[in-house]
Amino acid sequence: QSSMVATAALLFNAARAGIRSCNLRSYSMMAQYPPVPLFYNDLYEVPLPPGHRFPMAKYRLVRLGLQRELEPSNLATFLPSPLAAVSDLTTCHDATYVERYVTGTFTPQENRRVGFPWSIESVKRSLSSTGGTVAATHAVCNRTPGAPRFAGHLAGGTHHAFADRGEGFCVFNDIAVAACVALRDYKESVQRVLIVDLDVHQGNGCAAIFADNPNVFTFSMHCAGNYFSKKQNSDIDVEVQPGATDAEYLEILHSHLGNLFEQVRPQLTFFQAGVDPHEADAFGKLKISSAGLKRRNRLVYKEAARHNSLLVATMGGGYPKDLDQESASFFQVCQAHMDVYRACVAMHSHAWTEQLSH
Repeated sequence: QSSMVATAALLFNAARAGIRSCNLRSYSMMAQYPPVPLFYNDLYEVPLPPGHRFPMAKYRLVRLGLQRELEPSNLATFLPSPLAAVSDLTTCHDATYVERYVTGTFTPQENRRVGFPWSIESVKRSLSSTGGTVAATHAVCNRTPGAPRFAGHLAGGTHHAFADRGEGFCVFNDIAVAACVALRDYKESVQRVLIVDLDVHQGNGCAAIFADNPNVFTFSMHCAGNYFSKKQNSDIDVEVQPGATDAEYLEILHSHLGNLFEQVRPQLTFFQAGVDPHEADAFGKLKISSAGLKRRNRLVYKEAARHNSLLVATMGGGYPKDLDQESASFFQVCQAHMDVYRACVAMHSHAWTEQLSH
């Protein structure tokens, strides 16, 4: 507990520095707009076997740092993620698959493919991790007066889950579920959904689930040859060569992003904002700096705002080389995740300005 508090304090101090380095005018303008809802749940952090490589503590540390930074000024509101309803899960997942996971009847091979041991805690984690993205989607799609344009989920981005199987630390595909829920519940206002997946690994689950769905467009920009599973065909796949640096990466992204929004004209965008393209990531194979990832994030938010699209941001991957919560590596990953939501809050004012101009 003491190490957790110490790390949270480090994050808070860095967050304060982050505010000073940001455009203060953007933050002051936010007082004119509703706070950005950010969904979280302490159920995300579950016990893992000794030596497990997944950085489970990052969810709480990111939330604590952002909460200390943003909540006092009403820049964001922090809301607990509900458990996903079965009726929502089965909009894109096979009902038998959902039942088998929830009731603990996965085979050992299936659990190994997912990467987590099965437990009641892991079920709650998977349900709340999906429920948070669904709740964020409702927050932006339910167009009551004063509703936000952007929302975030401090977890999710589980893009390796397929309709009938999980893999790569992903059981249920939160983005796919939320997209299907939006198309089901907001038919009059949401007919075109865009998934912008910038995790270092391809969004293979989303690609497979929406392969024949004309209402959902999947865009995945990822590192070439950096995943153990067979890739699927997204609507647009962009492979970045291992070792790519900021200039190359951002040039490629910029060349696609504007045309992508022009082509799809999404009413709702999901941003899978994995930070594993970072040069310090344990599994990333790219050489993107913290500054480069910040520019990446702003590009996505800027295009969504410019095209008057609602947006939900999810966390995605980020893997420190050192799992010690007080290490520089762990701190760096948490900071990169926090930057995703800092930019979401800062760019929310632009989304409101664009809304008023339409």
